[in-house]
Amino acid sequence: DDTGGALVIQVAALLAISVVMLATLPGPFAQEEIDLEPELYFAVGFGQHKAGHWAAAVPHLQRAIALRYDYPEAHNFLGISLYHLGRLKEAVRHFQDAARLDPEFRDAQNSLAVVAEDRERSLREAWRLATTADAAQRQPGRAVQFADQARALSLPEDPCSLAVAAVAHAAAGRMEEAAALAVRAQTFAVTVPLCPEISPRLGEALEVVAAGQHFRE
Repeated sequence: DDTGGALVIQVAALLAISVVMLATLPGPFAQEEIDLEPELYFAVGFGQHKAGHWAAAVPHLQRAIALRYDYPEAHNFLGISLYHLGRLKEAVRHFQDAARLDPEFRDAQNSLAVVAEDRERSLREAWRLATTADAAQRQPGRAVQFADQARALSLPEDPCSLAVAAVAHAAAGRMEEAAALAVRAQTFAVTVPLCPEISPRLGEALEVVAAGQHFRE
């Protein structure tokens, strides 16, 4: 809100004044010992984030991280801003960095929980829209969009998202891409099981797609 944004701007201004004052003090105050610049950029970026100005928040939060990489709060809020902008892979990476830098940081854990929920929701929608037996309900193009979103929220070697993407691309008639995705999914599924919560027929669907055919429930 406006009050919160004004408060953050005031904090940022005070930090800027502090940096200038510290720079003029004599004595053993080396700049690298008292460096408030990352906090200054974070405060400005957080103010933009809180106001919903995601694109404006990004460069300030990126600068805070460039100056101090071990800054979990900056990573997390940068991730949230990027998430709102649809830059999902970058966002997930920053959530993971925040959680790795501070395993007890609850906000980062909450962000990763949202990612997991969105990933599963996208997988379910992609599967449903690609495989439903009701032709009126089948939407291959939308299925591919949901599958691509799920892949952006997953590890590159995640067999579940690869498998669903293969099925979605096959439904859309993109058989070459579908077959390549199916092979990758089968390769990684050797060590990581496919997710039965999406469909117990996912393995069967992979075999059908790998053979160059569409799969229907």
